[in-house]
Amino acid sequence: MLEMSFRCFCAVAQTGSFSRAAQLLFVTQPTVSRYVLALEKAWGFPLFTRAARKVALTQQGAYLYGLLQGFQAQWDAGLDAAKVMAKDVHGRLRLGLTSGWQIERMPILEQFCRQYPHVQLEIQKFSFFALAERLAEGTLDVVVRGMPHGYPWGMQGRFASLIPFSVPGIIRVSSTHPAAANAQTVHELGPMNMFAFSDEHRPNSTTYMNDLLRTNGWDMSLVYYPNMESVLAAVDTHLGCSYTVPLAVPLAGSPQYRFFAVDTPIDIGFHWLKENPSEPLAAFLGELRRARPQDLVVLDNIF
Repeated sequence: MLEMSFRCFCAVAQTGSFSRAAQLLFVTQPTVSRYVLALEKAWGFPLFTRAARKVALTQQGAYLYGLLQGFQAQWDAGLDAAKVMAKDVHGRLRLGLTSGWQIERMPILEQFCRQYPHVQLEIQKFSFFALAERLAEGTLDVVVRGMPHGYPWGMQGRFASLIPFSVPGIIRVSSTHPAAANAQTVHELGPMNMFAFSDEHRPNSTTYMNDLLRTNGWDMSLVYYPNMESVLAAVDTHLGCSYTVPLAVPLAGSPQYRFFAVDTPIDIGFHWLKENPSEPLAAFLGELRRARPQDLVVLDNIF
């Protein structure tokens, strides 16, 4: 909520006209002019350049307008949150997480539980496609999955999506693998197998993994496995490496593995059914949209 002088300034910046700003605020044009002039006098610089038929923001005015817009957006989001809190939301939120992911790397989940103590958060873990199936069946309220940036999710139609953050891809190899002892980069691992999910278990996996190897020039052979357990077993027995995300690494770290960062972002997407979202789901989505980056994901203790 902005006081009248700031509202007049923002209205002129938005409309490019003192007269249209007055109409927008249901006041007279002299009133708008008076408030804007008072700001310019107090701050010692012009906010607008004024011509016969055109009003434009100065450099200082444009900078301050951006700040005020950000403040207004934060205020609106905070007000929405307060309204939800006032309802004292009750119920259950069934969240589906990708198998192998660690909930402690997503502080937003614990914060949501503290913020809404009367909402029972149930977390279930499934494979990529199983998450979508259970969401469509209505046995989950929201699911969390990862997909390389720019690749289709396959979540059209009844589903809505929010992608609040991205994480880097990482290569995982056993810390006792001979090639991992002195390697500082993925290239230094040399020729080896890279284990990944097939297209039957992860959409577009074959295309993406081949693109990844070709783009980075890695001397590796792709081997496709059906599940995370099989992939980890192969990595643990020195048969090769795997491609994963930081969310799959325990917060305390995994000393049995070495991880190498890959300069390819993985979008983390939250998906839900469009029709009739429950109050707990609406509250959770609101928290996601308002969250700071450090509340969404923790990337410590990986490398």
